[in-house]
Amino acid sequence: MLTTKRLSTIDDLVKKLSNENDKWMSLAIAIDLADEVLKVILPENDNWENQLSRNSRHTGTLPAPLTLDTFKNQKQISWFNIHPESTSARSAFKLFYSDDCALESNFFWFSESATKQKIAAATEYSQNWEDSELTRKPEYKVGIDFFLTPDTSSLMVVISNHQKLRVLELHGHLSNTQKLIFKDKLNGAAAYTGIEKGEQLEFEPQRTIHTTLWNALQLKEVNKQFYGYVASHYAEVVTCLEKNGKNSEDSKQFSSRLLGRLLFIWFLRKMDVINESIGYFETNDLTATEYYNQRLKLLFFETLNTEIGSRTSGDLLTPYLNGGLFEAKENDFIDEIIKFPKDFFTRLYNHFDEFNFTTDESSADFELIAVDPEMLGQVFESLLASQTNNEDNNERNNTGSFYTPREIVAYMVKETLRQYLYSRLDEASHKGIDELLDLSDSQWLNRKSTSSADVWGVNSKKVISEIKIALDNFKAIDPAAGSGAFPMGMLQQLLKTYERIEKRFDSYKLKLSIIENNIFGVDIQPMAIEISRLRAWLSVIVDEKDISNIKPLPNLDFKFIAANSLIKLEDGQTDLFADTELDVKLHELRNKYFNAKSPNKKKEYQEKYYKLTLGQGNVFDDERTMQLKSFDPFKNRTAAKFFDPHVMFGITEGFDAVIGNPPYLLEGKSSKDKFVGIPYYQGKMDLWYSFACLGIDMLNKNGHLAYIAKNNWVTNSGASKLRNKVIKETQIIQLIDFGELMVFESADQQTMIMLFSKNNDADNYQFDYSKVTAHKDQLELLDVSKVLEKSSPEVEYLNPKINRMEFIDCYLTFSASEDLLNKINSLPSFYLTKEEVSQGIVFPQDFLNKANQKKLGDDFTIGHGIFAFTSEEKDQLHLTENEESLIKPYYMPEQLKPYYTDPRNKNWLIYTGKEYKFNDSLDNFPHLKEHLEPFLSILTSSNKPYGLHRMRVQDLFEGEKVVAVRKSVGRPIFSYSDFDCYVSQSCNIIKPKKISTKVLTGIINSKLIAFWLKEKGKMQGNNYQLDKEPLLKIPLRVPQSNEIENLVNKILEKKNNQESTFYLEKELGKEIYLLYGLNNEEVERIETSIPDWSSLI
Repeated sequence: MLTTKRLSTIDDLVKKLSNENDKWMSLAIAIDLADEVLKVILPENDNWENQLSRNSRHTGTLPAPLTLDTFKNQKQISWFNIHPESTSARSAFKLFYSDDCALESNFFWFSESATKQKIAAATEYSQNWEDSELTRKPEYKVGIDFFLTPDTSSLMVVISNHQKLRVLELHGHLSNTQKLIFKDKLNGAAAYTGIEKGEQLEFEPQRTIHTTLWNALQLKEVNKQFYGYVASHYAEVVTCLEKNGKNSEDSKQFSSRLLGRLLFIWFLRKMDVINESIGYFETNDLTATEYYNQRLKLLFFETLNTEIGSRTSGDLLTPYLNGGLFEAKENDFIDEIIKFPKDFFTRLYNHFDEFNFTTDESSADFELIAVDPEMLGQVFESLLASQTNNEDNNERNNTGSFYTPREIVAYMVKETLRQYLYSRLDEASHKGIDELLDLSDSQWLNRKSTSSADVWGVNSKKVISEIKIALDNFKAIDPAAGSGAFPMGMLQQLLKTYERIEKRFDSYKLKLSIIENNIFGVDIQPMAIEISRLRAWLSVIVDEKDISNIKPLPNLDFKFIAANSLIKLEDGQTDLFADTELDVKLHELRNKYFNAKSPNKKKEYQEKYYKLTLGQGNVFDDERTMQLKSFDPFKNRTAAKFFDPHVMFGITEGFDAVIGNPPYLLEGKSSKDKFVGIPYYQGKMDLWYSFACLGIDMLNKNGHLAYIAKNNWVTNSGASKLRNKVIKETQIIQLIDFGELMVFESADQQTMIMLFSKNNDADNYQFDYSKVTAHKDQLELLDVSKVLEKSSPEVEYLNPKINRMEFIDCYLTFSASEDLLNKINSLPSFYLTKEEVSQGIVFPQDFLNKANQKKLGDDFTIGHGIFAFTSEEKDQLHLTENEESLIKPYYMPEQLKPYYTDPRNKNWLIYTGKEYKFNDSLDNFPHLKEHLEPFLSILTSSNKPYGLHRMRVQDLFEGEKVVAVRKSVGRPIFSYSDFDCYVSQSCNIIKPKKISTKVLTGIINSKLIAFWLKEKGKMQGNNYQLDKEPLLKIPLRVPQSNEIENLVNKILEKKNNQESTFYLEKELGKEIYLLYGLNNEEVERIETSIPDWSSLI
């Protein structure tokens, strides 16, 4: 258990380990340090305490070595240093073991580089409870392993989980976050006994101990505080610059770039490549303004961006980086004195120092609990989230940007690459491709026969050659790249794949090659592009093996560009890029510019580019020419007003993969400007639909599109163009619907992974479909990895069949109960017509919302009545008899219940149409006019100032009808009324002609129809979206007897008397099952699928 003294001891040992030069003493220190860490984790126990009190530094006592037969082969034995006391053993020890403890521990000291593959393999030398489903038995213990790095300066604490690793690196000193992990997460983590009420629980205590340890090393929890710090500092600089006269966009770009540069430099400091003797980071003797202008400008522009031979700074040790990262941009205001908040850099650096930085790039399978290069993308999201506009909306909501978790990125890039390789190699090779991509690092090491992969047997050499050619030619783009999560994820996946098949693997050279040839990124936000480039540069530089000879970075101006991906390049009077000679020249120029090192050479290439592209333009500035002029790859201040892969990247044959997380912006809830002129536009669409359609267009034949986006496109009326394009032009490979499992921590969005191949050759094909079916109360037990691994009972896994013609102009819904649904839908079923279903009133605004209250000021309260009002508000208006003629009873969704509408309305509305859109329209209604006058500035009705946007015909709200609540929680809500009942667009009104209104009320409130809607309608998680389209698809039947109508009458009577209708509804349900001819087994399937409604009745 942890004490203040023990935490201090651990900190002291970490410091000693980092400073000790004698490798044998370092080994002793590391063992003592590991012992102290275990003492924190384990509960108090004298025997265990004695075993962990060996005090190796002073006694020389070492744990027992692992036997040589522990290792899989001779090669693995050589990974570890020779044992200090025995040449026949290795420095691989059984650090802790006790029969009566559910935890055990090994300790390893690597003799050569501590790669992720080797660490993963070593964690499996002891079979532990967490390794697989087969080891989850009482006789297996939870494992925790310690690894001393070859240079003996760091100790890694490693927890594994199904071949995934989480690592805590102890080096230098304990950071604040590491101290918190020890205090709040690891302290007593193995204290649970698993005994409750005298009985040993199944899977315990191992399950709880492992879960506690695994959760203790969650990267997102550790870094959340760091992101918050950076966001607050970013906002502080933006505010300061704006107060000093800089415009908002320049202030944001300057602040983002400044923080990006400093974070990049912090990683370089971790690598010891910055000359610290110059005093670049000494802030105490200067104000923040003086410090930036005297020291950071010196570091940025005169050192890192200046060749060593041309420097006047006196620093001949810090490398010249090139690439443009430290090149002064127009809005760097290099010739001005930029003012900063008091002590800004001192406070910022202090916050940086609270965290452990690492240049090791974590992945979904290997998470190092530190600030790593991937966090730059999450910082980008934090920066967006911290900024709001005048309407109190943040930039993330304005752009629809949500940072994709690395687990999702890793899965999508791997599946995309899998399908690409499938398409390039014959089917006999596919099983080996699966092993190449899917085996864990340790499994792959064990699978290799010698130093080369043999998964294809005698054909391995031939297949590997084909894979290399395919990988070399692979081209992938993210058209909404954000901070570069998907391009960087693809880089890591390609790198890992090359590593497994290359005999001579140079990660630095391979990364440069992949960035130059394989990955591309576009985003409309220049700030995002700067972060993407930053991540790419950082990814390259961390693999430079010779830190004394850091090479200049590549130029990424033609790799990540700021442009509007949704706008195509217009046809013009002439097509410069149809000139093949010019095309060749530009291709050569792009390649040369990528590797250009000196500022003079870069400038020369830039001038050549301008001359080739703009110097030959037509004298007439048509739309195409204006678009071309908006693209300047060397200045990242504004986005180009178009996107064209030929012009910008030299890509003419399409991409092999389009992958990403496009922005989600729903029409009607976002600026109309974002939808003007975009391809594939249709009403009620989401912006990402256009990204998906254009993404398909960008692909070459058999190319693949992989997106994660909102899941409602399969049923949304505004997505019919997208659905039809997917059905007609692609083959669906995979759909993973996460339902109510929220993938994005920062976004309450229901999402889906989709993978399509641009191939319409096959028909009547099957694909892989997964859908989370868990209810909210079950989601705590479900995580994304279980869904992706297909190992969860809360997920429905299907292989539906697609017949293209059957799905044109249809929803894309799939069910394991197709046979039952077909029976329900069979004759003599009929359907409602469009004329029988209508949407309710569309207000300019019924009650005052938050955004408009802010516009109007503090004299107004949220919820104040505008076109609608409460009975109390109505009384205060003192309306005349003439004015009362315009007032109608108004019912909100919460007043509408299954079957029954209470006639005692609580609200009223002003029922006015287009005849009231003139300024004098309400002159004869003075009290109503006086009431509406204060709100005129916020009303957006097409019939303003005094008319409803869409009033609908009066007959719709009078007499018998059924009102469907469009967003029905838990069960579908269809409410009967035979009196005046006016409702808003949040409801649909049904006035049937072929069936009695009360019979209809009974049928569509049944579990049978709820089951139909759940499987074939529109759902938001477990809630029903009762829009017009699914209502028109409900299969209805007319009963031959009056029994259903009689039961509905009884239900309505009891509800009017506020009595229970539970048993009547049960009886009604039986009648409806009989009406549709269902047998007992089919009824049971529906009853099992639809949860108990008793709490909702």
